[in-house]
Amino acid sequence: MTELINTEFYKQHGFSEIRRINAGFSGDEKYCVKTDSGERFLVKLFAKKTENAIKIKAERMTKMADAGVPMARFVSYELCGDGRIISFYTWCDGDLVSDLLRKQSVEQSHELGLQAGRVLYKIHSVPVEYEPFRVHVFIKRRVRRALEIFESLGISEPLMDSLALYFKNKDLEFLKERRGCLIHTDYHTANITYSKKNGVQIIDWNDIHYSDPLSDLAYVYDAAKFDGGFRSFASGLLHGYLEGGHEEDFGDVFSFFFGLKVFDLTARGLRNHVGNEKRIAVRTKSNYSALNWFDTQCGLKEFGFSDEITEEIKKRGV
Repeated sequence: MTELINTEFYKQHGFSEIRRINAGFSGDEKYCVKTDSGERFLVKLFAKKTENAIKIKAERMTKMADAGVPMARFVSYELCGDGRIISFYTWCDGDLVSDLLRKQSVEQSHELGLQAGRVLYKIHSVPVEYEPFRVHVFIKRRVRRALEIFESLGISEPLMDSLALYFKNKDLEFLKERRGCLIHTDYHTANITYSKKNGVQIIDWNDIHYSDPLSDLAYVYDAAKFDGGFRSFASGLLHGYLEGGHEEDFGDVFSFFFGLKVFDLTARGLRNHVGNEKRIAVRTKSNYSALNWFDTQCGLKEFGFSDEITEEIKKRGV
């Protein structure tokens, strides 16, 4: 708290209110502050070693905001007396979409998804001056790492075994033709706000970086694995995104990235729960539900699942 009132930002604006924020999974120390003039800002504290990363993130966030993406805008950062970095962002008023989907109708949830999908397409359309690296190298590394993690778990589960086989045998040369862009990287319902005044706004740009746009779109998995409004939101997000146009081979390529999201997140999520049959069962149910949704949108042909797996996905959906 002391660090906040020792900043130049405080000297210029003053704070009439400081509130600690405990939501989220990153573990960052963050606050909502209200200035003497009534404006609210998000404040985050980071380790000093992240200064260069914060500069890069600030440049990318500014590029997005200047292109018209509705989002939390980077304002400034300072060095604290304790060696940490304190950064300031505009505050996005509204409710988290993750909360709204629990009480809205499926029609309202679908409309929210449409808006979120259009915004995501806009994010991926922001031009970049150069390619910092070839996207296919990064994606191939992700596939290898996910396979290594899963194999180290020593877990045998039919769906995950089938996905592992798919990625082991998949020819990844098609990735060399993929274009890269700046992506949000964590585009799920708890990082999207909505209000009647501001519409959909995107928050938490901690991991904005350069990669394949469909890797970002594949985070629709996080909503698709639930029922009701979440599932309807997922469909709306996909449809809203596709309004912007897509490649002829979209279905096959998106299948790859959606499957990788399922496989990678599950493998990483189970690393600390080996032997926990209840946790494995919950993950498995979520994956079947998500793939059941995916089947209604793009089909399962790309994965080459056995008849038994395909039947289980259709039967065990939400």
